[in-house]
Amino acid sequence: MRSSASPADPSQACWRVGDEARDGRKESSEPTDLPPTLPSVTVVVCTRNRADSLRRALQSLTKLDHAGLRVDLLVVDNGSTDHTAAVVEEVAASSPIPVARVYEPTPGVATARQRGVLESRGDWIASFDDDQLAEPDWLCKLFALAQQKDVKFVGGRVRLHLPPAFENRDLAPFTRMLLGASVGMPAVRRYDLKTTPGAGNMMAHREVFERVGPFDPTLDRGEDTDFYVRAADAGFQVWYTPEAVVHHCIPADRMNDAYLYRLCDIIGNGTAERDFERLGRVKLAAMWLARLGQSFLTLTPPWLWAKVRGDVELERGRRCRLRVARRYLADCGRYVVGLPVTVPR
Repeated sequence: MRSSASPADPSQACWRVGDEARDGRKESSEPTDLPPTLPSVTVVVCTRNRADSLRRALQSLTKLDHAGLRVDLLVVDNGSTDHTAAVVEEVAASSPIPVARVYEPTPGVATARQRGVLESRGDWIASFDDDQLAEPDWLCKLFALAQQKDVKFVGGRVRLHLPPAFENRDLAPFTRMLLGASVGMPAVRRYDLKTTPGAGNMMAHREVFERVGPFDPTLDRGEDTDFYVRAADAGFQVWYTPEAVVHHCIPADRMNDAYLYRLCDIIGNGTAERDFERLGRVKLAAMWLARLGQSFLTLTPPWLWAKVRGDVELERGRRCRLRVARRYLADCGRYVVGLPVTVPR
């Protein structure tokens, strides 16, 4: 679905490679030698004021092996004020894969992701983040899994791309998970409520969106988990493969405890909110008691042992795990007694 609004309104302007845009811009044309019956995939990349990171992400996507697929790239510019538009035009000029940009002025990642769904061409819609790099076979591996399992929703593996000064750090598994890595998932498997697909590496057929609805624009985080839960509740099987790999690029200013603590608080708060909505006040009170016991009996002793051993990275990871538990317990307690809960930013 394409916007029909006047290009004089940049909030509605949409342009696609291969077309002469309504404001006169031209982009490289889509290949015409591909059979129209090939499965089609639109890769949606949402971005806001990260033009240089976006350039690297798009350059990796233009190198995708897409044999047997009709692929196009769609950038959803969520109100950028930097040189994002110029970067997309620059990449599009030399890309063998069609590239497009649509401007979405309403802030919010869920709103941007849904705009990408509405503007996409493909029967399949793959999500990719602007701070990632794709392996050349990433998309083919996702599609192969969908065919193998005969499913409409799949996800893949995320590895960390650390700054040079931090490459030799032996990060604890929980720390790597906080930074976005796929941890403890070495084989093909179905997702569940404990391991859910992330929007940076997932692909769903358009039918999934038609049946379960859009990304929830009222959410400022967790929109991918919410979408997965609704899809699973609707009966869609969702599968994971470790062979569909993207690399999450971590800037140096995120390699510190303050940033990790913020992620811990977001996870603890979000889990408490979901459990409250799923269980209700009475069952959540029982869950709170169980998690309290878990915190003291199964999480605290390993943290103390890592601290005694002087294992800095393991201690950091277990300390973060405890912080998630503490935030979860604090927010669950407030839900149970009816007090307001502050959402971490």
